[in-house]
Amino acid sequence: MIRRTLAALALGALAALAGCAAQPEAIPGTATPAPVTAPTTTPAPTPTPAPSPSPRPQAPAITQVYPDAPTEPARDISARDWAKIAKNPDQHVGEHIIVYGYVTQFDSATGPAAFRANVEGDKMGQWYDYDTNTYLAGSPDMLGDLVQDDIFRAEAQVLGSYSYTTTMGGTMTVPHLRVTKIDVIGSTN
Repeated sequence: MIRRTLAALALGALAALAGCAAQPEAIPGTATPAPVTAPTTTPAPTPTPAPSPSPRPQAPAITQVYPDAPTEPARDISARDWAKIAKNPDQHVGEHIIVYGYVTQFDSATGPAAFRANVEGDKMGQWYDYDTNTYLAGSPDMLGDLVQDDIFRAEAQVLGSYSYTTTMGGTMTVPHLRVTKIDVIGSTN
């Protein structure tokens, strides 16, 4: 009897291993064995492909918003007027003024359409009397004759403040002017 029960269990196990769902027949005079079912296996999850990286959002282009070109003629200003503009250039955006200055940098680093100069509201006696570090920009054609160490008179529109990195790694914020007319009135060369 034990032999028959073992045979029935073995037959059921073989059927289960073979993937057959048939149950063993009952052997007369034996207890009916519990149905043997094939073990259920959960199929391994199908790996889902990683989402393709979406393109990086592009940073919006930084555009300098310039005020409209001046329609009124440039006005003469005093040294005190210039000191107020230099103190808070963002408060004077759009003003069209006449300034005098000494070119301190006009090279490949500034490009052909911008330069740095020490500027004042009045014409000074010596080049070293111009004090306010200022960033000026204009068309390359208009600035074509200007070089470092020139002294100039310019009609310019106040654009606000401008920040740049110094050669020492610091940041400098200075008045930013757009030149509408410029004349070289001297040079230290």
